[in-house]
Amino acid sequence: MSSILSTGASDSETPKAGGRSSDTAPLNRVRSLAETAKIAGISLPTLRRRLADGSGPKLTRMSTRRVGVTDNHRDEWLDACAVDPEAS
Repeated sequence: MSSILSTGASDSETPKAGGRSSDTAPLNRVRSLAETAKIAGISLPTLRRRLADGSGPKLTRMSTRRVGVTDNHRDEWLDACAVDPEAS
């Protein structure tokens, strides 16, 4: 029986739970500022200060009220914050 919603993909090509197939990269989730701060190991006020002074991660606006940070943007920001201990 054919379904209007069918993609024509075989069962082995159908994405698994969470929208991922077994051979793709992890999801690039948009996380709240509180989640981002916790993952980065800083307080939410510190993250907000960094955003205000332009030294924070790129933001993603999901709606007029929802703003977050993608996993990729957070990782890029943390990589940019890395310092060489011998250069100090």
